[in-house]
Amino acid sequence: MRQFRFLVALDLIQGDRTRVVDDAGRVRPLRDVLRDRDELLRLFRRQVQLLGVGLDFDEAEPLNDESVFAKFAEFWESLFPQFVSISGSPVSIVVIDSNATSGTIAGNAFGAVSPRQVARVTQMVEQLATEPLVFALHHHIALPPHASGAFDERGLLLLDGSFVLRALLRRPRTVAFNGHRHIGYMASAADAFRVVSAPSSTLGDARDRSRGSGFWVHTLSVDGIAVDIQETRWIPANGGTTST
Repeated sequence: MRQFRFLVALDLIQGDRTRVVDDAGRVRPLRDVLRDRDELLRLFRRQVQLLGVGLDFDEAEPLNDESVFAKFAEFWESLFPQFVSISGSPVSIVVIDSNATSGTIAGNAFGAVSPRQVARVTQMVEQLATEPLVFALHHHIALPPHASGAFDERGLLLLDGSFVLRALLRRPRTVAFNGHRHIGYMASAADAFRVVSAPSSTLGDARDRSRGSGFWVHTLSVDGIAVDIQETRWIPANGGTTST
């Protein structure tokens, strides 16, 4: 249900400036793709109502069809990556869903990008070859610098990070942003793109609590389609002194 609510909010906020790759390999507005699947989304809402979530809809008695959930899950997976244009900026964001589907909390910690999504990332990068892009995903593509390789650190990673890495290396230079476990660092991979990992804006950096809570603001430089970090500033959450 959280995924359904997310799609509703995304459609309202930026459905016209978010694009996805459809099954025919075309880059299309998210809003148009959602409208194409109105019937599936309507059935999904009715099925959720049947399970007693407490939503109030005008439809008649909902259809008890568990296959609706499987179809919705497949549709959700097809909506990534997403290409988000930013008003007033030459740089756009490619959003990758790196969350592995799991029925347990431990399993949800691991990241994975399906081969189907990796193929669509490659298609999107090729079709948007003249546009400067940065990438955003939840999990780390590779182990952070100075990582020990302990088992709990392995939970940071994409299980198939090498496939994603090869897709990103199609750009002359770009930046990939990630979160997960709130470890703040910047690193370069294959001298072709920079990885920026975000600490928590409320809990701080999991490896260095001395700075306190806050967030980094990165200024990007653009040269043709190549994107890099030009300047980085630390903004304390408590309104303290900004630093670089």
